[in-house]
Amino acid sequence: MYHWLHRASYDYYIKQDNLFVYPLAIINGISSMITLIGVTYEEKIDPKVLALVSGTINLATGILTGIYKKMNYNAIIEGHRKTSENFSRISRNISNQLSLRPSERERMPKYFHNKMDDYEKILDSAPILSNKILKKFSRKFKNV
Repeated sequence: MYHWLHRASYDYYIKQDNLFVYPLAIINGISSMITLIGVTYEEKIDPKVLALVSGTINLATGILTGIYKKMNYNAIIEGHRKTSENFSRISRNISNQLSLRPSERERMPKYFHNKMDDYEKILDSAPILSNKILKKFSRKFKNV
């Protein structure tokens, strides 16, 4: 369950991150093209208009970049990725233990307490799940 929730969060925040990164790259490219056009066709284009357009684009890019940095998507994405992997690792470990013959498994009370400690540590360090992801989970697994 937690693996799915954090993986879905990771996917969601990657998409949100891309909504900023790609437009910013395109806007920066357009701004550079305008600057190059202005230098190349200096005699045909009024430098004041060119400066106004280029300055406006650079100002908009600066504002969007500031908002993007404040949202700190990279840290959120990494937190959900790491948490998803940690929950998956615990799940695989438990599955592997259950696939062994009982005589080959780790001793029960100690193994159980170790896994519970690992589980609690992951929960404590996990990033917060958004309501959007929790609702998506509820809709997807309502009959489970």
